[in-house]
Amino acid sequence: MSYNIIDYGRMINDSIRTGRYASALKKSVKSDSAVLDIGTGTGIFAQLACKLGARKVYAVETNPVIDIARKIAIDSGFDDRIELIQSQADEIKLPEKVDIIVSDMRGVLPLLKNNIRTIINLRNSYLKNDGMMIPSKDTIYAALVKCPKVYEDYSKPWLNNNYNLDMGYASKFATNTIIRRNFAPSHLLTAKKKAAEIKYSDIDTENIDSELAFKCNKSGITHGFIMWFDAELLKGIKYSNAPGKERLTYGGQMFFPFEHPVSCKVGDIIKIRIGAKNINGEYIWTWNTKFLGKSGFNQSSFLSSPITKSSISKLSADFIPKLSREGKFTEEALSMFGKKSITGISKIILKRYPNDFKTLEESIEFVRGLSYKYSTN
Repeated sequence: MSYNIIDYGRMINDSIRTGRYASALKKSVKSDSAVLDIGTGTGIFAQLACKLGARKVYAVETNPVIDIARKIAIDSGFDDRIELIQSQADEIKLPEKVDIIVSDMRGVLPLLKNNIRTIINLRNSYLKNDGMMIPSKDTIYAALVKCPKVYEDYSKPWLNNNYNLDMGYASKFATNTIIRRNFAPSHLLTAKKKAAEIKYSDIDTENIDSELAFKCNKSGITHGFIMWFDAELLKGIKYSNAPGKERLTYGGQMFFPFEHPVSCKVGDIIKIRIGAKNINGEYIWTWNTKFLGKSGFNQSSFLSSPITKSSISKLSADFIPKLSREGKFTEEALSMFGKKSITGISKIILKRYPNDFKTLEESIEFVRGLSYKYSTN
């Protein structure tokens, strides 16, 4: 997920999120505090920490917006205390351990890319024994919902479109696709159930596996379930993106559809095993559902797009991978990093792969992309 300057501004304008973070920092920052701000963006948390008297703030960001943060730090007079580091967070080297690690690298749910793994690694490497994590805890909840309008996106184009076309084959991919939508308390057919608790001070895994039993407290048709999180930054300082709460930057809740809508009566028990596993920076979700006296569903976000024998074989532990043509010229370009300039690399790549790059400008753009993603200053 890449943000632009308007996105960063929206985060600052989110008075609930940013206001609660400001309260947490006010409660924790002391005059001798060293703070690590992971994913600093334009530096709002780093700025607040300095304003509250922090001795030193290490602010880490991969996005070029860090240059804006750097100028803001100068304009604010904090450049002597904020050290801005443009790097992947896992690759930083700090000269000391810190008293506070502050971050907000969530999406609609806290499970996003490799962010939890990054927080775990930096906590283990750089947080003092008596240090503080902000947030201290995120709790993920789930509840079954009735939402015919939302479910139309899954059914109408494929099973009941306006053109009397049979496109039903696509529906099985659609119903394994999770989406973000805004829900109200009136959509809920069950009480919420805790799916996971992420205590940042001692969490040691980025995956979840939870079996939940929901009891319907309303009769109706259920189309799936939703998930959201309650954040506890410090004790007593909280916010949530639950249905009915004031809308946050994260926007809405995550919807997990069923293969088809299912009727339920008051008192019916529905069991769902929910799993999320990080594979190469992308979470694969599974949700296996059992209905009393009815057939159940086994679903996965992995099944949201077609799977060929070729794609399956590539995931086997015994598979011997071979570089594609793109892989070959990417590998060759990367092998020249640290030895030649972008233009020098581009000329060689153009000469070696004339069918892939028609002009030097095309080759330069390609190598620039690699440089931006993989090079260090």
